Amino acid sequence: MEHRAPGLTVAQARARLRQNLGDDASSCDRLLCEAAACAREDLYASPERTLDASQARRLDDLLARRLRGEPLAYLLGRKEFYSLEFELTPATLIPR
Repeated sequence: MEHRAPGLTVAQARARLRQNLGDDASSCDRLLCEAAACAREDLYASPERTLDASQARRLDDLLARRLRGEPLAYLLGRKEFYSLEFELTPATLIPR
């Protein structure tokens, strides 16, 4: 996803993520929530909300890293495992 001017809506960002990644909706939503600093419920409640320039850049960065094959857990910096949330860095193994 190339850099977008401010004005990209949540709905447009979700559609572009799905188009570029083909991942399930949950993975795309998690990336978008990370970039927009919001809860998943906010994506559905306010699909017309626009991303500001820094959020759009963050989303572009996350998408580029994901397209290079970086695991979602490293992009988000956390992973849920047996109802516990663990913080991760690239130096840690992803719990499975």
